[in-house]
Amino acid sequence: MNNHLITQFLAAVWQDYLQLTPQIELIQAALIQHNPILINDHIAFRTFDIPAMDIATLEKHLISLDYKLLDNYYFPEKHLSACAYIHPDPSIAKIFISQLHIDQLSEQSQQIISNKLSTRASLPSDNSIFYCGRRWGLPSWEEYLYLRQESEYAAWLITLGFHANHFTLDMNAFNANSDRQLDWLGLIKLMESIHISMNPEGGIIKGSPEVLLEQASTLADEINIEFDQGEKAIKSCFYEFAKRFNQDDGQEYKGFVAANANQIFSSTNSA
Repeated sequence: MNNHLITQFLAAVWQDYLQLTPQIELIQAALIQHNPILINDHIAFRTFDIPAMDIATLEKHLISLDYKLLDNYYFPEKHLSACAYIHPDPSIAKIFISQLHIDQLSEQSQQIISNKLSTRASLPSDNSIFYCGRRWGLPSWEEYLYLRQESEYAAWLITLGFHANHFTLDMNAFNANSDRQLDWLGLIKLMESIHISMNPEGGIIKGSPEVLLEQASTLADEINIEFDQGEKAIKSCFYEFAKRFNQDDGQEYKGFVAANANQIFSSTNSA
């Protein structure tokens, strides 16, 4: 595998994410004071469970970059399923892709999504599909609000399309290579100092050493979109922090915890 291809892919995803996540410059500037090297634990993407854009389709692009399936996850309350992928190079971020099961939504939500996706332009046939944005017509403001009542995820995805939903700091690597350790309390205070709000659902720190993974995330940024009723601010993307613990065999846990992820999804919820 040519490392140049994976580096190019991750750089393109990152540049696209920056356009939707103004808070990231503040966050990175604050973190770099502790450690100039920021390593990503994982990157998350959202999609619909329909041909040409479901997980099975996106997975092919990851496999061509040497990623391998790590595990499957299910979120019945949110009508989602997900897969995690890991790269043989441990310094390369894991990928987490979730998909919305459209047929589990109300008839009206299904109709809104179906109508929009029927206007779809052809999707990229290469890995730029991960950051190609919205390739279909913009929903009306009323449609957006209707979807948001039932599924924030559906409203987010139909309005914004394909982007990294969040990047995640690897706290283990961050502290292993820093003279200034940053624990959760220190991180929370650091975010408060730059006026970045954290996702409080289930507590700011989600998970525990017992489940081998602790996570926290910011609340998503807002960006302005020109809807039919004028410019409106909607939730875009956020940033996450992950701390992993060792398994009984002494190896660091690489997977994800569905209960944690379920709460992380709400980082894009509107107030």
